Amino acid sequence: MLKHLQKEMQFRGDLPDCAETSHIDDLDNPQPYIILCIDEVALLQKEKDLMS
Repeated sequence: MLKHLQKEMQFRGDLPDCAETSHIDDLDNPQPYIILCIDEVALLQKEKDLMS
């Protein structure tokens, strides 16, 4: 799931640049917000690629 969210964040990060806006809310079709809550960060610390 975290890998998917990383790809989604990269995709969404490019959207305002392509539309020449400064914020994702200014797009013609703004994407819904994604909220991620991680309870056990200690379990992820050994996953170096996810922590980056």
